[in-house]
Amino acid sequence: MKDALLSVRNLRVCFPTTYGLVAALDGVCLELEKEKILGLVGETGCGKTLTALSILRLLPPSARIVAGEIVLRKRNLLDLSESEIREIRGKEVSMVFQDPTSYLDPVFTVGEVMIEVLESRQKIGRREAIEASIEMLTKLRLPNPERILRLYPHELSGGMKQRVMIAIALLCHPELLIADEPTTALDVTIQAQILELIRDIVKELRTSVLLITHNLGIVAENCEEAAIMYAGTVVEHGEVRDVLEKPGHPYTRGLLSATPKLFQKKETLEVIPGSIPSLIDPPSGCKFHPRCSYAIGKCKRERPSPVGLEHGHYVSCFRIV
Repeated sequence: MKDALLSVRNLRVCFPTTYGLVAALDGVCLELEKEKILGLVGETGCGKTLTALSILRLLPPSARIVAGEIVLRKRNLLDLSESEIREIRGKEVSMVFQDPTSYLDPVFTVGEVMIEVLESRQKIGRREAIEASIEMLTKLRLPNPERILRLYPHELSGGMKQRVMIAIALLCHPELLIADEPTTALDVTIQAQILELIRDIVKELRTSVLLITHNLGIVAENCEEAAIMYAGTVVEHGEVRDVLEKPGHPYTRGLLSATPKLFQKKETLEVIPGSIPSLIDPPSGCKFHPRCSYAIGKCKRERPSPVGLEHGHYVSCFRIV
């Protein structure tokens, strides 16, 4: 991709366990263009959050990145020292987690956290930091931002906490924002407001976003590109319209078929047969072949490489459907 800000190439992350080695990420490939929103979609446990944590080098101590590259603006983040990656976190790449309550320190006010971020990252004085914090809270449409700065996390509603988390993540105007299921546990109205804010901020600050979700509707409404993950690898990647209207991978088609349609009356929802494979002992060849009605002998023996269709639409399948 000519204008790629972030390129994840053949990323492989393993965990040693008492039952064997788990390849939690097994050859993940992603590309995110500048000032675009990429939706990363997949079932729980497929490796979406682990991909995000790998980009920030925030993996658990037992995790091992055994292969691949994570290139941000022509720099491989896996080659950087710990001090160098710390400089990138918050300034060039920020992350919004799905549970703000777990990531907002209960003993500090909102203002104390935001001011510390700006003083440490931007090297500016306290007065400037307060003004910048108020300005960012205003952008996130929080009422009376001066008062919000004086509040502790327990004094905020769930939607306000998530807006504060987004404000903190965007304080230093990062080039890349990773949003890990940012609307989890919020009601539908607040979800829509949060997603609208992310879209507006992206345009204003010219930030790229990696939006992690399991909701194809959110991807359809908010993203320009989509990547579909299955069992630790990306099986389809392309423009949202191509992926959702002309899906090439049987797994993508299965996800779309299992999504309820507003104007279709069905007594039972369609399901993808079988279950997610064990990552300790995954199937040979294509990991989806035990659940795929299109599988042939080659699918059981060989792992498919991405095949280019059109407009940057790639599918990892021997039998593109």
